[in-house]
Amino acid sequence: MARFVDRLKAKWRVWAKPLLTATPKERFHWFVYTLAFGALAVSAEVWVYDNYRIAWDRQTLRCLDASFLLVDLKDKELVKDKIYAYESRQAAPVIKNGELVGKYLRGVPGDTVEIRHDNGVYINGQKIAQGMPHLRGMTEEQAQKFYGKRVLKDNEYWMMGTKYLSFDSRYWGPIHKEQIVARAYALF
Repeated sequence: MARFVDRLKAKWRVWAKPLLTATPKERFHWFVYTLAFGALAVSAEVWVYDNYRIAWDRQTLRCLDASFLLVDLKDKELVKDKIYAYESRQAAPVIKNGELVGKYLRGVPGDTVEIRHDNGVYINGQKIAQGMPHLRGMTEEQAQKFYGKRVLKDNEYWMMGTKYLSFDSRYWGPIHKEQIVARAYALF
């Protein structure tokens, strides 16, 4: 342990030598530079925090092809087939209320959403997904409430993942605009 401490002291002397041998004027300049760069770093961090978040999908069965999302808090324009982060409200107990979730916006107000008995999911007549795996184990009578056709009303948005086992609007219906936090981008 003593050898480690001695090596640390020797490295400190080498690193600190310019500071220890500097004139008071040079030390003052270093102090000013340190303050300026520190203020710049803090300002950059505040700007990034005000505009972006990194979201991490900790689920074992992910709904998207990414584990990390960049959430752009300033981009709230809703564009179909883009990823959005939103607050879950009606998916408990699978997804806790208030938890931030990322999924694709597949249906907007005025779109016709249909889930057929063959478990196909259609939006405006175009098939966008196949399968309702979370209905396994339900009786036909219990599963019946998941099938049907509806036109999304004002303030209704249909969110879906890309995976077969995604727990999404197929099971709990559309979300509302006030739940949508911002646009998200898949990082990796």
